[in-house]
Amino acid sequence: MEETVRTLGIAATFALLLFGTLAVQAAGVTAPRFDLPGLDGKRYTESYLLGRPTLVVFWASWCPICQAEFPKLHELFEEARGRGLQVLAIGFSDDEESIRHYVDTHSDIFDFPILYDPKDDVAKRFGVVGTPMIYLVNKRGEIEYTTWLIEDPALKRKMETLLDARGL
Repeated sequence: MEETVRTLGIAATFALLLFGTLAVQAAGVTAPRFDLPGLDGKRYTESYLLGRPTLVVFWASWCPICQAEFPKLHELFEEARGRGLQVLAIGFSDDEESIRHYVDTHSDIFDFPILYDPKDDVAKRFGVVGTPMIYLVNKRGEIEYTTWLIEDPALKRKMETLLDARGL
């Protein structure tokens, strides 16, 4: 099992390096429609993205990069939620039990909705090519920026611009 996790981690890192340049700045493109279950029992749709800047994070419990990014995402969210930022984390390319287990065993960093994309349909509509993929969406539901890492300086600049402009 440990060898499998390490192999997946190496593969994910390679994919990040290989496809990292594919993360696009898709300003003005409306986020795709979706209707997904949250681990909290609620249903979430694209209308959740309206009204406030949102980070939509696609992730998997087996992804070591995701595991490293979630504490950073939690910290960023804690700093910016009072300014209007919201986060949706969408588990994909994984099974619901593993997603639930990971969230339950790391509950101190998951203070935002966790959704599950059982058939990876929403991930495909967003154009996700690896994990994690992070989309910054403005209050009109338009994708402003796409990246792999929370500490991407361009993500932080664009997010600050949206928060300073009250999500415009």
